[in-house]
Amino acid sequence: MNKRFWLLTSLILLFGLWLFAGSVSYAAEEGKGSLSLHYVYQDTALDGVKVRIYRVAELDRDGTCHLIKPYSNEVSFPITNLNRITDSSQWNRLITPVSAYIYTYKINPDAAGTTANGGNVKFDNLTLGIYLVIADPLEVPSESCIYSFNSFYTAIPSLDDKGVWHADVLDVVGIPKCEKTTVPASYDYAVYKRWNDYGYESLRPSYIIIHIYKDGIHYATQTLSPANNWSYSWTYEPGHTWAISEEADFSKYTLDIVTSGRIFYLYNSHRSEEGEVLGDSREPEVKGADRLPQTGQLWWPIPLLILAGLVCVILGIRMLRSEDRKRDSR
Repeated sequence: MNKRFWLLTSLILLFGLWLFAGSVSYAAEEGKGSLSLHYVYQDTALDGVKVRIYRVAELDRDGTCHLIKPYSNEVSFPITNLNRITDSSQWNRLITPVSAYIYTYKINPDAAGTTANGGNVKFDNLTLGIYLVIADPLEVPSESCIYSFNSFYTAIPSLDDKGVWHADVLDVVGIPKCEKTTVPASYDYAVYKRWNDYGYESLRPSYIIIHIYKDGIHYATQTLSPANNWSYSWTYEPGHTWAISEEADFSKYTLDIVTSGRIFYLYNSHRSEEGEVLGDSREPEVKGADRLPQTGQLWWPIPLLILAGLVCVILGIRMLRSEDRKRDSR
């Protein structure tokens, strides 16, 4: 009798957790959130930083990402599936191509603001989803320096470092990374085209046109081809944010941009008519919290609790069967 009661209790617990998980996801879909950012270098608060945020994807109840317009155009947009992302380094690699896409097509931000009152800026009433955050460098002539800031992705609702999900807290807080550069100075920059299309080399175009953007403003247009070894270099002062885009049919080629210091590597892989990537490996699709940007709150406790409920049910069923077999043998 006690074992049957225990099994019934486990079933009720499992059903309750399932309803709770649904209500949490529903709140995440239907609610609004906010993003508070604090721009500071060491102990110096930075007022006057211009910040823009772009919502590039929406989130399903299970944490699956879906690109939204105008980022869902497979022909012109270099990224087709965010659900293959497995860690923060892969998110970082998407910053440059998405930023360049925004600059190329002059896409307006979903919200914009300027830091004040101690380097703070807050964006309220935000539709939940994945956002790209971009800040312009801040030049301070009196200090002969430029403060520059890393762009980054964040999810609303989001994840924290401890893996704790806060269903009713949709306010994400962050401190972007800042670098200070003393001017004048100059650095060398370079971009290299690489092809991941072994066996399909004959399908390559004879040249590629790239566009270089400095702090969101068009800086140069260059042609890469075998004549220049698919490369281009330039010299400029530090403290600026650079982005590279290329003119290509992304229904035929994928684009992956890897940044190493001041060098940009543009990798193209051939895509078949069926959408399969050829000449390059493909990673499995990953859903849920494991591949969301790590800022804020987390998705994982509810699935784990549901799994625990399932384990309880399975154990209960086994115990009941064992008890019935003993009774039958008497």
